[in-house]
Amino acid sequence: MHALLYRFALGCVEEKIVDEAELDWLVYGLEKRITNAVTAGLFLLVGLHLANALSVVAFLISFYFLRVRTNGYHANSFLGCLAFSLLLELCFLKLVLPVLTQPTHFILNTVSLLTIFCFAPFANSNMHLDERELVACRSGSRTRIGLLYAAAILLSVFGETAVSRGITLGNTMTALLLAIANIKKDKGENEHERGK
Repeated sequence: MHALLYRFALGCVEEKIVDEAELDWLVYGLEKRITNAVTAGLFLLVGLHLANALSVVAFLISFYFLRVRTNGYHANSFLGCLAFSLLLELCFLKLVLPVLTQPTHFILNTVSLLTIFCFAPFANSNMHLDERELVACRSGSRTRIGLLYAAAILLSVFGETAVSRGITLGNTMTALLLAIANIKKDKGENEHERGK
């Protein structure tokens, strides 16, 4: 796929659609968007076989809406990330969604709100965010979890449980991946300290 996109990007440079200095960014942007579209489609198809369509769509939208600002755990490879994410989706939709009661709904949303508010964004070493970008992501993640928290609670109160439960799953999965990233980071730092 990379070679094909690179040739396409070279054609864009030759046609003066983009500047040559932006060639690598264009290839990266295209790869990222195609990968995101394919994985989102895969998650949607899998989810629709596991649960109510409204819950699945709300789950995926809330997860992606938060994840772009919070970051969190990433596997070492694309396939590892895909497999882990599919496993989490399966667990959330088959194990958590069916037992999501009003009290657990409120508890999961509150824990997710606090986790994201306190620990987002996770500054992955591959991201190279400067302080200004970290502050912007922190503010954005807090705003987004606040909006989703309010939406989940209000929708639940007004009887729109399918959407509310999907948002709850998206909030919870985002918070879980953020917590895993922080635990792995702390464990790695502790092992590094012991190695000195």
